[in-house]
Amino acid sequence: MNNFWKNKKVLLTGASGFIGSAVCDLLVESGANVTAIVSKNSNSSKINTNLIKSKNKVTLKKIDLLDFDSVLKITKNIDIILNLAAKDGSATFKEENSSQIFRENNNIVLNILEAAKINKIDRVLLVSSIEVYSAKEKIPFKETDTHYNLDEHANGYVWSKRFSEVAAKIYSEHGLKIAVARPGNVYGPRDYSKEKGRVIPLFIDKALKNENITIWGNGKSKKSFIYVTDLVKALLDLVEFYSTSEPVNIAGENVISIKSLANLIIKLTKSKSKTVFLKSDVLNTDRIANINKVKKIIKFKEKISLEEGLINTIKYFKNN
Repeated sequence: MNNFWKNKKVLLTGASGFIGSAVCDLLVESGANVTAIVSKNSNSSKINTNLIKSKNKVTLKKIDLLDFDSVLKITKNIDIILNLAAKDGSATFKEENSSQIFRENNNIVLNILEAAKINKIDRVLLVSSIEVYSAKEKIPFKETDTHYNLDEHANGYVWSKRFSEVAAKIYSEHGLKIAVARPGNVYGPRDYSKEKGRVIPLFIDKALKNENITIWGNGKSKKSFIYVTDLVKALLDLVEFYSTSEPVNIAGENVISIKSLANLIIKLTKSKSKTVFLKSDVLNTDRIANINKVKKIIKFKEKISLEEGLINTIKYFKNN
C-alpha cells in the first residue's frame, strides 16, 4: 500500500471527523500529499484534537462542498478523492432532519463526482453504510442482497447512502474508477458519544461515570463491530485494488449481543454501572454483514480484537 499512495495527491473530505481523521493519519504515514478538507463550520478544537498527528503535515482547507465551483477548483491537479464528508447525527437528529440530510449528502456526492469527471481524477472513494440493508434482508447481509425497498421508512440518511451507490454506477460509465465501501459498526478513539449516539461510546461514557446503562428491548440483538484503524486500512486498500463502483461490505467478524457488550464494557472499566432494560416497540434486529467479498479482493483481516479495541477506546475517553 505504501508504494501506491506515496506522493499521490489526495483530496480528503471530512478530514476532521472520527473516521476521516484516522484516514488522514494513515495517508500521511503512507507518504501521500494530502489536502484535508473540513467544513467552514468545523470546530477548531475538534480539528486540533482529531488531527493532532497530521495537521502540520497536510494542507488544511475549509471548503463548502455544497458549492460546486469551490469543489471544482479544489479538485484540480488531484490524483484521488476520498469522500468522508456527510451530514450525520443521532437517530433523533436523522429523523428530524431527514430531507436536509438527503439533499445535502446527495449534493456533496454529485459535486465531487462531477468535478472528478471534469478534472479527470484517477480514483474516487464513496463511503456508503451497512444501513442501506433492509430490516427484511436475510442475515448476514451480502452485497447482492440489497433490494432498495421504496416502501420502507423514508430515512434521508439511508437513502442518501443508497443514492451515492447509484451515482457511483452512473459516473463509472464515464470512466471514473470509484470504490464504494459499506462500513459496519465502527468504533474507536475520537468517536464522541454525544455527536452520533453510537452504542459503544455511549456505553463507555455511562460506565466511566458509574451511571446505569440503558438498553432498549432485551439486549439480545447481535451486531459486529470494527475498530477504526482496521476500517481505514481496508478503505485505502479498496481504492487501490477494487475501484469498480461495486459496493463492498467492510465489517468486523466478531459478533456480540448488546447485553454482552454492555457487560464487557462494565468489566473493562471496572465500573459500578448496572444494565437497565426498557420496553421498546422498535424491533431489535441483528445487523451482521457478510464480508467474504472483502476478504477475497483485498485479503482483509482484522488486526484489533473487540476487547483490545475497547481498551484503547476507553483509555482515550479517560484522557479526553
